[in-house]
Amino acid sequence: MTIQPVAPLHLLTVAEYLEIGEIEPGYSELVEGRLLMSPTPVPDHNYALFEMAVQLRSQLPRGLEVIQCMDVDLQLAPPDAPAPSAAPT
Repeated sequence: MTIQPVAPLHLLTVAEYLEIGEIEPGYSELVEGRLLMSPTPVPDHNYALFEMAVQLRSQLPRGLEVIQCMDVDLQLAPPDAPAPSAAPT
């Protein structure tokens, strides 16, 4: 049996999104307060992301680094307001 998540009846805040935690399999993203879920990327996608990171790493100034697939709070809204975006990918 597969359990399907239930969509909330209201727009989520960043704080509410963070309470959900990791979703497996795949990943989630908060866009305009709406929870979006995506399947795990296919191997070709992961390979392309890795190759891009390798190319970027050699061109970055000292003190900066490449980090793949990281949740980011853009702080475009207060923590208790619906979030414009979290986890841009």
